[in-house]
Amino acid sequence: MIEVGFMTVSDIAEIARIERDVFSDPWSEESLRYLCGGGSAVGAVIRDGGTVAAYGGMEYAADEAHITNIAVRPEYRRRGYAAAVMRFLGDFAKSRGAERAFLDVRPSNKPAIALYTKLGYLPAGTVPHGYSHPTEDALVMVKNLTEGPSGGKDCQ
Repeated sequence: MIEVGFMTVSDIAEIARIERDVFSDPWSEESLRYLCGGGSAVGAVIRDGGTVAAYGGMEYAADEAHITNIAVRPEYRRRGYAAAVMRFLGDFAKSRGAERAFLDVRPSNKPAIALYTKLGYLPAGTVPHGYSHPTEDALVMVKNLTEGPSGGKDCQ
């Protein structure tokens, strides 16, 4: 059974393993705790049969939200999980009064850019040397949360 819900402290160790497997500059367990709610940050997870298959994090304040990270375990990719996490976070941000959501992505990450574009995110600029390990600019993308549905299809 597939569930989308909020990240909890009990998910942190599993998410940290995904971070290490997926990213060249992973977040620490301490940093991931920040996404367990409270304050102005929240995390979402998709559990598939009890396993954390995907997760994402977001910070929000006033009328803006920033997607901090999205990752899917390699063996769970191509099932719509990243899109589902993005929609969950976008809907939460909108419920908190956010009108726009931003995210950063490596320009070399063409699959992620294609997904974000499909979900309604548009290029808004670059941050020089926004990524390290290896060094690469960050493409900033933005979505207007006040327009229509989140887009994309649900998890399969």
